[in-house]
Formats: sequence, structure tokens, C-alpha cells
Amino acid sequence: MDINKLKTLTEELITHKQNVKLRATVRYLLSHTKVYKEIFEERKIDWYDIQTIDDWTKLPLVTKKSYLTNPEDFIVKVNEDDAVQVYQAYHEYIDFNCSVFLKKIFKRTKLKEEVKEFFTPKIPIFSGGTEAGKPSVVFMTEMQRKQLCEDIEIIMKMWSNYLDRKIIGMNLFPYGPHLAWQGINHAFDEIADMNLCTAAGRAMSTEQLIKIAKNFQPNMFAGMNSYFRQRFLPEIIKQKIKLPEKIIFVNGAEKLLSEERKQIKELSQKAGVKELVVLDMYGASELKSGLMAECKENSGFHQIQPFNTILKTVECGEERKGLIEEWEFKEKGYSVLWNLDGAGTKLEGYLLGDVWEITNQRCNCGLSVPTIKHVDRIRNVEAQLKLTGIVEGKVKGTRINLSELRNKILGIKEVTEVQVVAEKNKLRLYIIGNKKVKSSIEKVLKGEELKPEIKFISLDSLEKGKLKFEGIIIK
Repeated sequence: MDINKLKTLTEELITHKQNVKLRATVRYLLSHTKVYKEIFEERKIDWYDIQTIDDWTKLPLVTKKSYLTNPEDFIVKVNEDDAVQVYQAYHEYIDFNCSVFLKKIFKRTKLKEEVKEFFTPKIPIFSGGTEAGKPSVVFMTEMQRKQLCEDIEIIMKMWSNYLDRKIIGMNLFPYGPHLAWQGINHAFDEIADMNLCTAAGRAMSTEQLIKIAKNFQPNMFAGMNSYFRQRFLPEIIKQKIKLPEKIIFVNGAEKLLSEERKQIKELSQKAGVKELVVLDMYGASELKSGLMAECKENSGFHQIQPFNTILKTVECGEERKGLIEEWEFKEKGYSVLWNLDGAGTKLEGYLLGDVWEITNQRCNCGLSVPTIKHVDRIRNVEAQLKLTGIVEGKVKGTRINLSELRNKILGIKEVTEVQVVAEKNKLRLYIIGNKKVKSSIEKVLKGEELKPEIKFISLDSLEKGKLKFEGIIIK
């Protein structure tokens, strides 16, 4: 599906097709996963009882705690003798032209290849593990990998319209089995006139990347904003290297605050950039091919392929044994997803651990796909915040907005970085910047109920060798 076809979608059509794929997923795939087979059998719910997403209220939500106990139990496992039959039943339900039946008769070799691509786990995708305390692995099939590549191409073509010259892409994500580097590398292969095939982290030093940027003058960067702000751009400025006058920076793998976006623009100006577009994208290993992106700054994240995942928000009670029995759909709340993109790992009614707001209003770019806004995430949300909210935590009985607190401090001139650490009854701010700004920080904190402890620290001490910077830590 290209961007023009996406613009023809309506909320009604999206909901209809999502429910069709949900029924096919429940009837023909979930019965081949150990965990969902047990959940349905224990509650005496028939696979055909689920007609629409509203019917899922008969079932519990699955938490990351439950998933991490045994990820193997969430993989679709079909006997080789039954694979063609299951594949045919699934596709004939969602494809009304019975194309699978015809392939079965006339193109047996082709059908065999498609069945293998549909069912066989091929690529393990690891999350960074910052929310749950350890990485979670999700298995993607070859079919899902192709879908992800298609999504990324759509997004990158949409973004490339901001540039009026040849695209030279520079990948600043750390190399590894993560969606970010792999996806961006594929995107640059497809839409960039030149893909520099770089990677940050341990793969290539900042010094090496700076030399490549100087020689090749990339105008489209993708990476984590903390690395771009803290390491890459300061070194570019230090060496008095000039970047192209018009560039795009794409953030991923970590939250992008308004003050961080502002800092990137201010630093880029010192590197000779006159026009910079800072765009954000959202992904999670559990979403698999469900990558989401801004069409322009602060537009919210558009669900580029709404038929791959159902996204909802809920209000819910406490978790017991990895499941949440008491919950209901709400307009704003905790994010929940249902995978619709074939086999591999299946996470249906899965509490992602984030807070969202979802809208289906048509955007100025022409898309009326689901768009999520005001996303926030904090490690181990359920255990640390007891499902009271990601952006709000209670310290000494005081409710505070940790993300907004960090954003305010970053807005103070000469504050380069800040890390917020909440531990039991204490709140600390680790600041990178001139110590003379302490009075300015105290002035900003004057209206806060709780007065944090302020400590000035070096960037190296703050990062402690980690590739991914954590702006908020709850212990």
C-alpha cells in the first residue's frame, strides 16, 4: 500500500478490516499458541466468540511480565502437515478472491514458499529492555520483515519531500538486532541516492562518523536524539565542520521532548544548517511491523499500516500472575495492542507499558489513520508506578510530572542535559551544565511541591558507557 492509497482510508473501513483480520487471527492462529490456548480454554471461550475488538473484554490483558516468563509460548507453532490448510483458511477469510485456493492448484512451489515465509520465525528483534529491566525478544517472520520494509519505505518517501536535492543518508543508530538500525539501513538503501551504511555505538566511533560526515555531507540523519545532541553535533561544532544548509534529523528509540528538539536546532545552526526538520518515529519490538511516524513536527505518530495492528487505550486494575482481568476501553490511558500481521510472535491484548492518546481525525497531510500523541514510557511501569500513570509518579505522597519536570530544566540556557532519578522518597536531578545555572534551576523548581536534590555531573559519568541514555529513572 502506498501513501496515496493510505489517504483514501476512512475510520469505518479501517475498523471493518481490522475486525476481519482479528477474527481470522483468533480462529486460525491463536489456537496454535500455547498461552492463548490456555487462556481461552480456562475461561471456556470459543474462538468464534470474538467477532470484534469489543469482544476482547471477555479476556484478560497480557503484561510484559507474563510475556517475559516464556516468549516461546507466544509463537504460532503449526504442524508441517497442517500448515497449508491453516494458511489457506486464514487467507481465504481475509482475501475474498480465493487467490490462495488457486495457488494451491496451479502454483504449488510458490505456495510452499509463501507458507514458509508466513509461519517460520526468521528474525529475533530485541527491545532495549529499559522499560522491563531486561531485553524482550519478539520473533518476526520473513513476511513481516517485508511488511516492515514496505512501511519504512512509505515513511521515508514522505519525509524525503522536505529535501530538494539528492539524499545522502547517515545512520546513527547503534548496530544490532534492533528494529531501528535495520529499518533505517533498508530505508536508505531504497530511497537515498547514497546510503553511507554507518552505525553508532561500538560499531563506529564518533570520530570516524565525523570524518565521514565531513567528506560526504549527509543531509538526512537518523538516530537517538541524545547521541545527536550530546556527542555528534558538539564534535561537529568543535571541529568547525559545516553540514549542508538543509537537513532532516529523524529520532527514534527514545522519547523526544520539545526542549530536546529545540537544542538540536540550536546546535545545528552552529554547524552551518539554515533549515532543519526534526522528525520523530515510534516503534517497539512488540509492534513488529507496526512502525509509526510523524508526517511533520509535532503531528503525532501516524499508524502507517493500520491493518497490521489494532491499537487501543484502556483503564485497568492490578496485575495478577502476569494478567490483568479487570479493564475497560478508554479514550486516554494505557496502550494495548493486538498483532494482526500474520504468524511469528502473537501478542493479543498486550499491555505495552506506555500511555497514549489516540485520534482518528484526518491530518493536514491527508491521512486519517490512527494517530497517537503524548506518548511516555518509564521502565517497569507496572511494578514501580502500580499502573497509576507513566508521566506521573508519587514521591512522598506528592504527584509529580517527571517528563515535564525534565523538559523544564532542559529549557534553561546552559543546561546541556538532565537526568531525573526517583528513588523511594527521594528525587534527584543530575545536571550537565555550568554550575552558575543552579539559581535558575531553583527558580524553575520554586512552584514544585517537592524540591529535588541537584547534582552537577559530567556526561561520561552520567552515561556510564551505555549506548542508550535514560532521561528518567525510577528505582
